[in-house]
Amino acid sequence: MIHGIIDIAQVTSLKILGTTFTDTLSVSVHVDDVINSSARSMYAFRVLRSHWMSASALQQVFGSVVILELTYAALAGLVGLHHIH
Repeated sequence: MIHGIIDIAQVTSLKILGTTFTDTLSVSVHVDDVINSSARSMYAFRVLRSHWMSASALQQVFGSVVILELTYAALAGLVGLHHIH
């Protein structure tokens, strides 16, 4: 802060409610985040399957975690595009 003026850092991307927005309106950073998150979830599913979880329980968890995240990301993108136009 200089003489009462707040110094605001300029960034190239910002994550809001799980959706990454960039200064160029590119979706590549957000897509990379979703892919990485889904890969971590898939690893967790493999661990659960190898230890104790049934196939039907895994399908329910998959639907509530991965499908929900992908759907949310798609809806957030559509809402963002609607506000741009």
